[in-house]
Amino acid sequence: MQKYKVMIHGQNLLTEVESVRQRFGFYTAVFVEAFTPADAESRAIDVIREDDHLRDVALNREDDPLRFIADEVHEIESFDGVRLPRQGLSLYEEKSDDSDDMA
Repeated sequence: MQKYKVMIHGQNLLTEVESVRQRFGFYTAVFVEAFTPADAESRAIDVIREDDHLRDVALNREDDPLRFIADEVHEIESFDGVRLPRQGLSLYEEKSDDSDDMA
């Protein structure tokens, strides 16, 4: 298997910051071993779906799930110097036209 770095773009993360419910998007790098780039995308998204920290902070209902997209997939030589399976999490505030689902 090959080693890959997959940049995941997460959207629709409902969480509470300073006692205010807000929606965020995020980017994170996920490192996986896989057979192909498509396999790496799938495995990286599985890693994010099973991430305990994300589960702990997410307040989304079942009918309003987080969404994940693999933005970039790069084959890399090794995992030396990276934190497995995921490194970094950059949040940004998502704008919402519908304030009712934030209550």
